[in-house]
Amino acid sequence: MELKKSKEPYKEDTQGYQDLAEVWQDVVSKRHLTISVGLGISLGLACYFLGLFLLKNLNPELKIDLARGYALFFGVGGCIIAAFIAGYFFKPKRILLETATSEDQILEALREEKISVSDELEALKTLPNVIKRELEDVQVYGKLIEILEKELQKTVEQGGSKWK
Repeated sequence: MELKKSKEPYKEDTQGYQDLAEVWQDVVSKRHLTISVGLGISLGLACYFLGLFLLKNLNPELKIDLARGYALFFGVGGCIIAAFIAGYFFKPKRILLETATSEDQILEALREEKISVSDELEALKTLPNVIKRELEDVQVYGKLIEILEKELQKTVEQGGSKWK
């Protein structure tokens, strides 16, 4: 699996990508983001003023400062409702490309980055357990270890350098 990501996401000439922006390392539609923010502001303020109105009328003896403080909870509730509405109507814009990667492509990537097989193998083996589990969940960790150990064994048998 490969996640299409760059410093300036989706600047290609592909139709439809010019509306996307990166926010907090995720790709979002500028139009949907604007609508979501507007919805959050609108519902948040509406719920705040509704809460303030209800608190004043249900308990007239409540001090105005205290009523305003409690009304903030209503406003936060409105923002949470807006988030659920936006999440329901505006689906994620991530593009995941699942492609089978061959041994040769993995080794070529290491060569291009000038990383030795033994260094990469050592780096994989010393990863924190949390990251290892994530890689195992997507069935990548074992495959990488197997490919790198096989390549390292080849180079040792040939008595050559880490690369052919």
